[in-house]
Amino acid sequence: MDNYLYAKKCEEKYEKGLEEVVNKINENKKILIIFVSGPSCSGKTTTTKKLCESLEKSGRTAYTVSLDDFYLDTKDTPLDENGEKDFETLYSLDLEFLFDFLERLCAGKPVYAPRFDFVKKRRDNTYTKIDMEDGDVCIVEGLHGLNPIITLQHTDNERVFRLYLEPQDNERFDIPSADVRLIRRLVRDHRYRGTDADGTLDMWKSVRKGEEKWIYPFKDTADATIRTGFEYETGVLKKRAFEVLGEIKEDSEHYETAKRLLAKVEKAEEIDYDAVPENSLLREFI
Repeated sequence: MDNYLYAKKCEEKYEKGLEEVVNKINENKKILIIFVSGPSCSGKTTTTKKLCESLEKSGRTAYTVSLDDFYLDTKDTPLDENGEKDFETLYSLDLEFLFDFLERLCAGKPVYAPRFDFVKKRRDNTYTKIDMEDGDVCIVEGLHGLNPIITLQHTDNERVFRLYLEPQDNERFDIPSADVRLIRRLVRDHRYRGTDADGTLDMWKSVRKGEEKWIYPFKDTADATIRTGFEYETGVLKKRAFEVLGEIKEDSEHYETAKRLLAKVEKAEEIDYDAVPENSLLREFI
């Protein structure tokens, strides 16, 4: 099959799922807050953007907020059992500020969304005012978007919609969903965050542990799920994955993991980036 047609067919499944969610949200004009959650590299940023655009086209004003912007200053981040900064825990967020923000939002009062400066590792002094009118929605995106401490205790449950995202297994190449996301993260971190493969794999165990504790227990509470994996993405990421994983030396503790991932990726035919639509979720990683 032509790579462009192959990509189009894969993308259509995701777009259809997104369209169904938008229709479901628009059926209930009471919905005020849409929580978008999912594990690392499941496509939360792009899906939130697309969701916002689709709702705007349907006539509803939509605002977007990231839970990451509610992080405590890094110096105040709680420690895990090993004495390391735990950025995966719910308590890495400024919960007092977040709860007040959500309660004011549900009460129809103006709120001010923060911005976290990841370079300075603290909250910026810049705030964005959100003053919602009837029919408007606020999309809140982040790892903890399904946590009942947030979604039930500090919001009006009848006005909340919960959306869960996760790439499914890539059955064609026998790649489980966790590895689909890991390959995305390896490529993204290397290209955009200056992190080599060893660095990403060093963090991955903590990321997965956080997902098991803070995300997966609540995924069945979602009002809708969108599958955000693409069968053709393995071919798209193949060249870059080989470059990134190829840097891992034989004496690295992650060498066997790199070999395993490369064996999976090697099965795919390489697909040029040009085949990826400009508005594709995959652009978030390439």
